[in-house]
Amino acid sequence: MEVNLTDLVLPTSFNVPIIYLYWFLVLTGVTTANYVAWVRFYTALDTRLVRAYLAFTIISQLMYWFIAGPYFFYANKYPRGTKDRNNKVCIGLVTIFLFADVPMWILDVRIVFFYGWFHVLQGICFVLRTVSFVINANIVWFIYMWKLTKYLHLRSDDGMVLFNRQQEGER
Repeated sequence: MEVNLTDLVLPTSFNVPIIYLYWFLVLTGVTTANYVAWVRFYTALDTRLVRAYLAFTIISQLMYWFIAGPYFFYANKYPRGTKDRNNKVCIGLVTIFLFADVPMWILDVRIVFFYGWFHVLQGICFVLRTVSFVINANIVWFIYMWKLTKYLHLRSDDGMVLFNRQQEGER
């Protein structure tokens, strides 16, 4: 039996919900470790900033474990079709972006620009959070444009004609 090396190295397709599930697991874990190991002990930081970091670390954990993570898992394990899978991934991604990526990235940028680099874990967290913020900002923008164009198309004359034809075909 021959084994093709490219089949072992390069997958033919990517499982997007599982990639997001693991990516945000690592990201929320690194963020929590950053707070536990460095942020809470650094006395030069403003106490309001430390409290905000703790609050958004907790919020990001809650959003991951109770909303986004289950949606990513559900999209992978129990999709009722491509549309259902895409909607579940979109809900999970937008939730994590709005409640974890944006506030934590703002806090990380504020710490780096006003206080500087002080810890290796801080740098790792900043780089991972920045990569996550940039990629997810683009994806959330595409999701927004996708939903908005669908909404506008269905409300236009051409869209309503197409929608009515689809409704008549179902009867």
